[in-house]
Amino acid sequence: IIIVWNSPRTTLTTVTKEKERIYATKLLAWNEDPSHPLRIFFSLEEGLTNNLLNRYHPKLRPKNQAVMYFDDDGPFFSKEAMVDVGLEL
Repeated sequence: IIIVWNSPRTTLTTVTKEKERIYATKLLAWNEDPSHPLRIFFSLEEGLTNNLLNRYHPKLRPKNQAVMYFDDDGPFFSKEAMVDVGLEL
């Protein structure tokens, strides 16, 4: 699981709202855990600009044979289309 983060890392490390801080802390912990499948690709730290095309950048170096992209900007489809079918590839 690769999250392409197009904002500064501090966006996650300086969260002030309690619920958001819990999620941010969990994401960062998973990213640091080599046994967890989640990895955060911090685009700005890799010398890239804030660009939606970063999800296709070769610096990501995914190690899977199949890749599914999910964009938080939408369009959003039903749960069945996104989870039940999309993750069954």
